[in-house]
Amino acid sequence: MQKRLRQISLSGACLLFAAGGVHAQQELQISFAHAAEFERAARGKVLWMKGEIAQGDLTRLQSYLAGNGEAFVDHGGRVVFSVDGGDVEEAILIGRFLRDAMAEAWLPDASRTRCVSACFFMFAGAVTRIAVAGSVGIHRPRFGATDLAGASAVAARRRYDAMSEAAWSYLDALLVPRFLTEKMLTMPWEETFWLSREDLDRLGGMQPWFDDFSAARCDVEPGLERRLRTALDAGFESESQALLQELQAAKPCIADLRRQNRRRVLEQIGPGDTE
Repeated sequence: MQKRLRQISLSGACLLFAAGGVHAQQELQISFAHAAEFERAARGKVLWMKGEIAQGDLTRLQSYLAGNGEAFVDHGGRVVFSVDGGDVEEAILIGRFLRDAMAEAWLPDASRTRCVSACFFMFAGAVTRIAVAGSVGIHRPRFGATDLAGASAVAARRRYDAMSEAAWSYLDALLVPRFLTEKMLTMPWEETFWLSREDLDRLGGMQPWFDDFSAARCDVEPGLERRLRTALDAGFESESQALLQELQAAKPCIADLRRQNRRRVLEQIGPGDTE
């Protein structure tokens, strides 16, 4: 898959997602911020990505994290986005990195946190996802006018076919519901489809493999959070209390599992620029 994406890039085509139209690109800013900046009761810090995605941003992200290794291990498990699109290929690569780091995508406030266009590939890649309605937006990618102006009809069609193939392959592997992929690829790029609460619930708050893996490692039943929400919605008070206690007991184990994995990912990155 990665080889296929690189072939698209090497063709000379610029494949972008842009939120709401063509505008000057804002460089992706990467930093750690206090979680309370986004939700008053939240504790600790979060990894914050803000701006737009460009080629080379995965390397920039890894370099930044290598130079802030202690913060990454302690606070890199939750990622906040304020990202308005950009390079699709790079977003997929970052999405895979977030998956490997067992990161959680967190969008608690649609007025301040958002993940639009190409950012959806990063959001989907996170092993857990928390978002409010109206904070995640999708539409189809576009090729730059200079890429298409001199291309034949056959070449233009092949570029779009390759783009669709890459998107389907990546999102299918993450078990993203196909109605969302179809919506993304058919929505005009100058418009945005904002995911509702129902859409986010159908996407799922946790990748299935991570649900089973973390449950097995921490000796709890899979789908604990989902079962708790169901019990709460149904008004089953005693069952809800039992599930809540089980979840609270498992949280430190799952947090430590993520932390150990971030340390392993950091070792794979290697030493960073600490100046």
